[in-house]
Order: sequence, then structure tokens, then C-alpha cells
Amino acid sequence: MKQFNLSRFSRIMAWNIRNSRRALLTSMASMFFVMMLFFSICILQTRGNSALYVVQRLDATVGLCAFAMMIWITVCGFCIFHNMKIKQQRIMFKMLPASNLEKFLTRYIFVFVLWTLGAIVAFCVADVMRILICIVTGTEWVQSAIPLFFKNFDFTLAEVDGTSRPEFGLTVLLWGFWVHTIYLLGGVFFSRKQFVFTSAFLFALGFIVSWVLMSIHDNFDFSLSPEECVLPANILSAVFAVLIVFNYWLSFRLFKRMQVINNKWINL
Repeated sequence: MKQFNLSRFSRIMAWNIRNSRRALLTSMASMFFVMMLFFSICILQTRGNSALYVVQRLDATVGLCAFAMMIWITVCGFCIFHNMKIKQQRIMFKMLPASNLEKFLTRYIFVFVLWTLGAIVAFCVADVMRILICIVTGTEWVQSAIPLFFKNFDFTLAEVDGTSRPEFGLTVLLWGFWVHTIYLLGGVFFSRKQFVFTSAFLFALGFIVSWVLMSIHDNFDFSLSPEECVLPANILSAVFAVLIVFNYWLSFRLFKRMQVINNKWINL
């Protein structure tokens, strides 16, 4: 079978959306509930206050909403094969008339791209609800929070000591995607409790790296100026980019090895 065929891929994608739409709607509803919770607290805190205070609280609340969405985008990879929890589901998915690459991409696009778009739609709907509530309650200042929301995702706006440092923002962005691919890898490797095991691995890795850095702290001078940090930031960005590609490749290789009957804890 040809590794990738656009027509076949589109049919498998449509089949996947049709059969997993409940998971998509559940994800959107969950994000809408979280956003509305944040907005409700903001409305209660700003009721009867000045327009300046409303603007400040709204900006902080939108930042919190953006942070919640960033967390969701980062960890959503562990859900990639939740459609293969039981034997019958694995048989059905494995028997689909498509290549392994097409099956892998359909699941990844569904979980990462469509769930992310669903979260954005949930935020927009929650923002419309907030505006309506503010108008009804007579809030001093009312404006859409959507532009503020997307501003939080612009890594080129990163600043250090008041100076624009987009390279630092790029490093943080790539680090986030690296963590995302680790959760993707965990979602493919572990057959159950993917989020728990992957989070435990990242916690242990963070602890080890922190211990090593603290151990060598006395032998190296880590007090660098923002200008001196540009080169290390670029090196880290390159390292994270390589690791991201490797994790995607390894995730796909592990998926190809998945069988209908696997180990109780891992998909090998």
C-alpha cells in the first residue's frame, strides 16, 4: 500500500471525526467551563470598580486563560490513541484501509489541531458570554478579550529587562513543543495511565537535571547578561528542535509496532 494518499487520508480523517466527535465536544465543553469560571471570577472582582481596574483584571484573566490553553496543548498528546483502549477498538482501527502513516496523522491532527481549534472556539464563546453578562450588569468598561488572548501566543514579544528578546521566546516555545512530543510519545508507549506515567517521567527528568546543575554550580559561573545568553538560547533552540523531530519519529515507529494484543502496561 502506498504510504500516503491524500484522497484516502481525507476519508480516514472524516471517519475519525465522525466516530470521535463526542471526545471533541467534551474537550470543547471542558475548556468552555474553565474559561467561564475564570471570567466569572473576573466579573465578580471588577463589579463596581473603575474602568482601569477592569482592564487590569481582564488582562490578567485572559493571561490565565491562555496559560490554561497552553497547558492543554502541551499535554494533549497523551490522548492520541484513546480510541484504542479495548481490543475491539484496536482491531477496528488497525483494520482500516489506510497506511500506518495516514492512521497516525489522522489521530494526531484530530487530537492536536482540532482540539486546539475547539479550545479557541470555546474561548470565543466564553468571551461573548462575558460581554453579555458585563452589559447586563452595567460593567464600567466592556471590550472583547480575543485580541488580548492571541497576543499571549506571540513569542516575538518576549522581553528581558525591558529589551525585546524573541530568541528567548522561541526557546520557550520549542521547549513547550518538546514537552508536547514527550506526552505524545508517552501516549503511544504506555497502554494505560499515559498522563500519570509521562508526567512522572518528566518530573524525574526535571529533578535529575536540576540536581546536576546544582552540583556543578560551584565550578561554573552562570551569571550571564541577556546579551551573553543569546548564544546558549539559540543552542537550546536547536537542541529542542532536533529532539522534537526525534520524538515524532520515535512515536510513529512505536505506533507501527503496536499490536491488537499488547503488554498490560506498554504497547509493545
